[in-house]
Amino acid sequence: MINKDENKKEKIEYYKQLAEDIKKNIQARKRPLIVEFSGLPKSGKTTVINSLSLFLRRNGIPAAVLSERASTCPIKNKLHPDFNIWTANMTLSQLLALKQSSQFFVILIDRGIYDSLIWMNLLNNLGKLKSEELKIFETYYLLDRFRKSIDLVIYMECSIEKSLEREFKDLLTDKEGSIMNKAFLTDFLSASKQSYRKYSDHFSQIISIDTSEKKTLEGVEEVVSAVLDSLKVLSDEEILFFNKSLFAERLNFSGLTNDVNKFKVLERIIKTNSDKDKRSFVENQPHSIQIIVMAYIVCNKKIALFTKREITADKRFHNKRIAWIGGHLQSADIEENGEKTVLKSMLNCLQREIFEEISLSLDSRPVFKGLTYDRTNSKSLQHLGVVFQIDLKDEKIMNSINLKAYKELSGQEIEIEFVDLTPKAFSERIDSIEPWSYSILESLLSIDMEGISTERQLVLF
Repeated sequence: MINKDENKKEKIEYYKQLAEDIKKNIQARKRPLIVEFSGLPKSGKTTVINSLSLFLRRNGIPAAVLSERASTCPIKNKLHPDFNIWTANMTLSQLLALKQSSQFFVILIDRGIYDSLIWMNLLNNLGKLKSEELKIFETYYLLDRFRKSIDLVIYMECSIEKSLEREFKDLLTDKEGSIMNKAFLTDFLSASKQSYRKYSDHFSQIISIDTSEKKTLEGVEEVVSAVLDSLKVLSDEEILFFNKSLFAERLNFSGLTNDVNKFKVLERIIKTNSDKDKRSFVENQPHSIQIIVMAYIVCNKKIALFTKREITADKRFHNKRIAWIGGHLQSADIEENGEKTVLKSMLNCLQREIFEEISLSLDSRPVFKGLTYDRTNSKSLQHLGVVFQIDLKDEKIMNSINLKAYKELSGQEIEIEFVDLTPKAFSERIDSIEPWSYSILESLLSIDMEGISTERQLVLF
C-alpha cells in the first residue's frame, strides 16, 4: 500500500513530466495558450488560478494572470450593464496587449469573454439589457479575433448552498450581499446554462468541473490536473498529413507546378485519405507528408522577403530569405460541411498564420498559384507546399509591415523586407534563398534565378 508521502512524490513527478511536455510543445507555437476561468462566485476560480500560475512559473513556463476587474471598477452597481461592459472591456484590453507579447507561454484569465456573455444574458433576463443590445454585444465578443484566442474555458460550478456557505464562513455577518444571495445565484446559474447552450459551439473547448463536494485542496488539484492535461494536448498542435505513397502514385512532381488538376487531386486526397495527429508525432513519421499552406505577398512590383532568426543556427530556415509566409494545415482550420471544404480550410490556415506571425488581417482573398515539393533533403520530403498569392492593394499596408521584426514564443524572430521584383534585387541574396522560395520566384514571378546564380558564380570565379 502506498503511503501519503509516496503518493505525493508520484504526483509531483507526474506533474513535473507534464510540465516538461507542455514546455517542449508550446515553444513551437506562435502565440500563448489562453485559458479562461468562469463560474459561480465562490466556486474556487481565484484559488485555482493562483495555484496553477505558481506551478507553471516554478516549472519554467512563463504565465500571466488577468485578474477579474470587478474590484477596481469605478461603477458601484454590479447589476448595472455599464459595470459589466467596463469590466469586460478592461479584461479584453489587457488580453489583447498580452496576446501580442512573446514574454508569456500561458495566459490565465479570471473571468473573460465567455463569462461576460453569461452576465450579458443574465442582465437581459433581468430586464436590464435590451435584446437588441445583447445581440450587438454577442456579435462583438464573438468576433473571431477575440473568441478564437481562447483555447480553453474552465467553467467551475458548485451548489448555491455551498457557494453561500463559503462566502459566510470567515465573515462576522450573516447579511446577504447584492450578488451573494440565493435569488441572484439562482438567476446566475440559469443564465450560465442558457449561455452554454448558445455559445458552446463558438469556443474551442469548455470543461465544466463541480467543486461542491470537494475540500479546497482536492478541488484545486482536480481543476489544475484537468487544465494541465488539456494544456499538454493544446500545446501540441494537431495537423493534417497523408501517406507519402499517395504522393508518388497521384501527384509525383518536383519543384513547382501550377497544374490545377493536381490541386484537385490533392483535394481528393485530403477529403478521403488524410489523417490528423499531434505535430510532435507526425514530424517523426518519415512516410508521411504534411501540408504547408503558404502565400507570397506582393505590392506595386515588390515582394515581401522574410528572414528567420532561429534560436539555434542548425535550424533549416535560420538566416534564410523566404518569399512566403504560412504554416501547417491544422485540424482547427478544417471546415466541415458534410465533407471537408479544402480551399476554405486552407484560407482559414493562411488567415490564422499571417495574423499570428505578423499581425496582419487580410481583406483581399488569396489566389491559388500552385503546389511545390522539394526533394533536396529528408525534412523537405515530408512537406508539400500549397502556394497562394496575396496582392496588397494599398501601399500603406505594405509600409506598415515593411522593415519590421516580429518575435515568437520560442525566441526566434521574423523580419520583413519588401524588395523589387527584379533580378538585381536577388543577385546579392541568391545564396540565402531557400528552395521553395527559389521555385516561387522563378516559376511564378519570372525571376531568372538560375541565370542569377550562374552569373554570380562567374563573377566570383
